[in-house]
Amino acid sequence: MNEDFIANNLPLFLGVFGTVCVGLVVLMIVSGKKQKQKKKEMLESDPNLVEVVFDYPVLPKEKVLMNPGQSEFVIHSINRNPGKVIRNSILVPAGEVELDLEYYQKMATSKLAKSLARSTNVFKVEMGKKYLISYNLIDKVFECSETKRK
Repeated sequence: MNEDFIANNLPLFLGVFGTVCVGLVVLMIVSGKKQKQKKKEMLESDPNLVEVVFDYPVLPKEKVLMNPGQSEFVIHSINRNPGKVIRNSILVPAGEVELDLEYYQKMATSKLAKSLARSTNVFKVEMGKKYLISYNLIDKVFECSETKRK
């Protein structure tokens, strides 16, 4: 009896499962495009904002402090493998960008995390430009360079 029920309804179950999966993928794509559009609108509406892209090994909670005394941005990354390079992008006010590496100092277990915690972490960013902050594994320092806006 159970085998007949499963055999008769298997295409239905697979169809529903497939539809749900496709729907979730479409929802994720649409959500990502909306976030990108919102970021673009914010950049155009506020000339004081600068886009900073972080491209370096990060731990799950990385704090980014802007112009001491102003806003504090926290990047929540889904990276569960310290040392794996992922890319995050945030909008920040022009001025100084300071990466708060206190989290690395507390949680530093690997050589990479310990070297990150000792790195220089203050960068100047100017209005109307886009920057990439990356970690140089050879020299063991963060580097900030201007990139072309896309």
